[in-house]
Amino acid sequence: MCFSGLSAAVLAGGRSRRFGRNKCEVMFGEKSLLEWALSYARRYSDRLFLVTKAQMLQDYGVTVLHDRCKNVTPMSGIITVTPFVDSWLLLLSCDTILASPSMLDLLFERRQAGKAVFFRIEGRLQPFPALYPRGLLSRWEEAFVRSDYRLSSVVSDMPRVEIDEEALSDAGFNSPLLWNINTPASLSEAKIMLLSSHD
Repeated sequence: MCFSGLSAAVLAGGRSRRFGRNKCEVMFGEKSLLEWALSYARRYSDRLFLVTKAQMLQDYGVTVLHDRCKNVTPMSGIITVTPFVDSWLLLLSCDTILASPSMLDLLFERRQAGKAVFFRIEGRLQPFPALYPRGLLSRWEEAFVRSDYRLSSVVSDMPRVEIDEEALSDAGFNSPLLWNINTPASLSEAKIMLLSSHD
């Protein structure tokens, strides 16, 4: 189900210092973390971008954008893809695993003109996966210029629609809803929890 005017981008630009090696290539079940993120994006758009600081050794069949900023922050990756967005951006990260890809359907069902659509999980707005209208993307560059690299400060100031855990539960999704894979321990925990959810 592709949406007209939608671009989808996967951020894969971090240095994976806490993980110890490139997270993009780490396997989670039958796919790498990056392949999982790209599979989510392909559900909604054929205009796909991979934003990275690293040299990609594998051809994933998407447009690769090289984030050349020296600052290690997802914000520079978002700024890198902004010029390629026509009307909406579905923003994902290579180190976020969803309990179900169909969770993303809710982002599109709840979208409103001029507002970003976020999940609020464990009390926190999630900057990705999220859906952004083109008109709000300049806020990332404004924050970057003033050296405010906190993603939370940008998203909390955006006009938005929030999808909280109660709404996700009502839609049939059970916790845990997503895993942010930052360390080998978090990867192991996610694998165990995913296996237990299928028992």
